[in-house]
Formats: sequence, C-alpha cells, structure tokens
Amino acid sequence: MQRIIINADDLGLNNQVNEAILHYLETGKITSSTIMASGEAFCDAVKIAKQFPSCSFGVHLTIDELTPVTDSTVFEQCGLVKDGMFVKNAYKTLRYKPEIEEAIYSEWKAQIAKILDSGINVSHIDSHHHCHTYSFLPQIVNRLSKEFGINRVRLNLYSPLLFKFRQKDDSLMLEHSDMPQTSKSPSGSGIADALKRHIGRKRTNIYLKHHFTTTDYFCSLRYFFANESLTVRFGTIELMCHPGHPSYVMETQLLNNIPLKGKDLISYLNL
Repeated sequence: MQRIIINADDLGLNNQVNEAILHYLETGKITSSTIMASGEAFCDAVKIAKQFPSCSFGVHLTIDELTPVTDSTVFEQCGLVKDGMFVKNAYKTLRYKPEIEEAIYSEWKAQIAKILDSGINVSHIDSHHHCHTYSFLPQIVNRLSKEFGINRVRLNLYSPLLFKFRQKDDSLMLEHSDMPQTSKSPSGSGIADALKRHIGRKRTNIYLKHHFTTTDYFCSLRYFFANESLTVRFGTIELMCHPGHPSYVMETQLLNNIPLKGKDLISYLNL
C-alpha cells in the first residue's frame, strides 16, 4: 500500500496560517507540518504542535523571508539581508565562501535550537522555497542533521514533467513550471535552462537520498491531485500544501477531496 505524508508548510508564519493548519490537523486531512522559527505566530505554532503528538512537526528553515534569528554582518555584506529582513530569492545568487557557509550554518542551527528549546521534538527538516536543496546548502543540512540527530529531510521537487497550476475562469490549467508563461512556444534557451534545472534537481535528490532518510518522492498537493497515475510507482510520497495562504486557496480546497483510497496516511514519524 502506498504511504502518503501530507505536510503543511509555514506553521508560525502568522495567525491566519496557524488557524488553517490547526483546522486540517483537527480534521485529519494533514499529518505533518513544519514550523518557521522566526514567524510572527511562532509561540502559537508551538501550542498547536503540542496538541497533536501523533503528527510530525519539523523545522521550516528560511534564509529568504522573515527576520534572521542570529545577528550576522555577513548576511548584509552578501545581500541576503536588507533592512533587517531576508531578501526573497537572494540565496540563489550566492557564490560559495566559507564565511557565508558558516553564517547560514549558525542561522539554521539557531532556528532548529529555538524550536527544540520550545519543547517540540523536531521530526524532519525542510525549507522555505526549498532553499535547503540549492547549491552548497544541502551540505549545511548534512552538518546540522548529524549535530542534532535529525535524519529525515525533504526531497527537492523533481518530476519527468513538472507542472504548476493557475486558476482561470474557475478551472484548473496545467502549465509547465520551467517555461516562460507566455503564449509563445519556449525558445531553445528556455528549454536548455529548464533541462539544466531538471538535471540539477535530480542530482540534489540523489545526494539527499544518500545522506538522509527521505520519502521516495515529493511533490505539491496540486500536482499529485492532477497526476496521481504518474506517482503510483512510489512507495512513500510527501505532499506539500499551504493552508491559510491567500495565493493557495484552490490548493487548500483540494485537501477536502484528495484521492486517498487504497493509501495509508502517515507522518514523518513513520519513516
């Protein structure tokens, strides 16, 4: 029987997100969630997590949104932080330097420690916008995994055909996520860039599966809902969702109708 983990990202981000995740934990539609250590509703997130001992609660590492937990001048120097806030997607422009690695290591260590100190048994590691899978950052996760004894880690998004959804006239539209969203056919350079990202994601997942305990496959709830037949060969799958986010209303609605017949709903505690 195929085993499914449904993980709600961003617990602690704000009260709206927390309330939505609480609802789906109570109804049994999700079995796992990951906590943002610097979220404005962190304390409430801890209270929620402690109500569901059979569910898994991990850390949602971030270096591209919210405020840092640590105070490092390196972040401003390399462009990761501006006006006291992490800059979205700035990590994608980083060039490896030992001092940058150490600053991110210290920041993520502090985020994990903050959640552990609150009394939460951190079950697994993932990250905001999948930053833990980028460039040299998986090696930092490897260090932290060994230090804290947290061996379960989320995979990168990877699929033979990776789609994303958009809402138009109340219908689901499938688009290739790596292609420019225009009416024109993708250019040769666009296809080459997509292929490069595709190969990079595959290599990252090979590294993650070698060093950590992972599911066999990871995708968004929306992708799974529309492409279930493409995922039947995987024994364990993690599905990502975002209850409470205004931009994920349609995805959240799918939680009420996800096809789980013949599947076993588990958490990261069962891996």
